[in-house]
Amino acid sequence: DFKDTSNVTMFGIEALSGEVVGWINLHSKNMRHGTFGFGISIYQEYQKNGYGADEVKILLRYGFNQLRMQKCNSACLATNEASMLMHKRLNFREEGRRRREAYLDGQFHDDILWGMLKEEFDEYERS
Repeated sequence: DFKDTSNVTMFGIEALSGEVVGWINLHSKNMRHGTFGFGISIYQEYQKNGYGADEVKILLRYGFNQLRMQKCNSACLATNEASMLMHKRLNFREEGRRRREAYLDGQFHDDILWGMLKEEFDEYERS
């Protein structure tokens, strides 16, 4: 059951108190094209405290500035209001929709595709 994790970099997320509040990973690195993606999960009891947005900003700085990538791709379910809002606030651009991509709680849900270019991130950081 060996899994090749060479294309995934995983980080734990800690509060200033030292408590682990979730995780974030950088994945889908394509060095040739300069693209990457991320996944994030904030444990339920710590949600709505800004941890997610803060950690995504740190990960974007790492991807764009350290790894010298040129684009970040992301996706979230259209029903995930917190994730949708976070992507908008961080200056991601909506790039598409995969219809009926996930089946949860007896219903199909669309997946929203997001993208951010390095120049857009630099603009966000300056504002």
